[in-house]
Formats: sequence, C-alpha cells, structure tokens
Amino acid sequence: MALSFHQLHIFYTVATKGSFSAAAQVLHLSQPAVTMQIQALEEAFGTRLFHRSTKRVELSEAGRALLPHAEQSILLMRETCRVMSRFTRTLAGKLELGASLTFGEFVLPRILGEFGKAYPHIAISMTVMNTRQIMDDVLSHKLTFGLVEAELDHPDLRIEPVLSDELKLILPAGHPLLDKPVIRFEDVTAYPFILREPGSGTRDVMEKELVRRGHDPSRLRTAM
Repeated sequence: MALSFHQLHIFYTVATKGSFSAAAQVLHLSQPAVTMQIQALEEAFGTRLFHRSTKRVELSEAGRALLPHAEQSILLMRETCRVMSRFTRTLAGKLELGASLTFGEFVLPRILGEFGKAYPHIAISMTVMNTRQIMDDVLSHKLTFGLVEAELDHPDLRIEPVLSDELKLILPAGHPLLDKPVIRFEDVTAYPFILREPGSGTRDVMEKELVRRGHDPSRLRTAM
C-alpha cells in the first residue's frame, strides 16, 4: 500500500477544516494538489474518505475511522522530531507560535530578540490573537504552541503555567471612585467599562473571578 505521512497530514487538515480550499490555504498548497493527494489516499485504501457536495465536505464512515489514527501519526512525528533534535548540533527549522495580546505586545518581543541571537537558524513566526483562536489553531496543528492568559481545560492540550500576572482597575485622573478607600463591585457598575472582546483570556479571567466572588459580570456597563 502506497501510504505517506504527507497524505495523512493533508487528510487530517481537510477533515478538521471541513473543506479542500481551507486545507489548501493552511498547507500552502493548491486546491488541485490537495484533491490529488486525497484521491491517491482513497485509491490506496480502496474506499471513499469524504462525501463531497457543492456546499461542504463530510467524513465518510471510513474517514471517521481513519481520523484518530491520522492525528496520532502527526503527534508521533512531532514527538519523534523533538526527541531526535537533541542529537543535532545546530537547532534549525520553523517555530510557529500564537500569543494573546498581553504576551504578544509586552512580554515576547524582548524574549524573542535574545532567542533569535541564540538560535539564528530557527525562523520564528508569531501571530497575535485571542485565546480562543490560539486554542483552535494549536488543536488543528497550525501552531506549534500558544501563550495565553486564560485558564484552559482541554483533553487534547498539554497546559503548563509559565508566568503570573495581575489585573487591575484603571481609572482616569479625577475619577470619583478615587476618593473611596475601598472600591466595591457595586461602585463600579454605575460607570462605563472598556473591556476586551469575548474569547479574550484577560476578559475570561476577570469574569470568572467576579463569578467566584458572587458577582454577575453582565452588570458591567460595556461602553466599548
């Protein structure tokens, strides 16, 4: 049977993205090239892996059976590369990472500069986006890893804390609340807030802490 990791990777990407065009874009291939590799894989197995229509692509029963094995092969290949990299004198390759806004703008720039000097043969690609987008891209193997603020809980992710941070209430000079020795939740609900968007790790941390203390985050007046 003519079967390659490349074909399994393409199959997995089409399955997770739900279309040949989206997979082609992620893999930096032409759509006909993606289609050709899927057809070769179907010929090798002697069965259809997708049900195709003009609107969308769905996995067949055989495709659903293959999907977890394709994912395992991708994870095994990455682990193999990681294990063997310690025998290589010069680290090289491409590091694709995602960073949420705080990490991407305030933490990583000074770290990546030093990293680039230490490992000049590694090309770094960093995308700044919110936590939810980073999680999705790590799960679909578009990113090597991500750095986010929110606490995540997903069975297919390995999650490790790397830094601690603190959220504070920011007020303009002369604001009436500055005269209070203690600012309570009931005090701030009378004023408009500027918040991060839904899906932001920073916002998620804030809202979870408010709920833990018995407050309803929806009472905050979101101006922007």
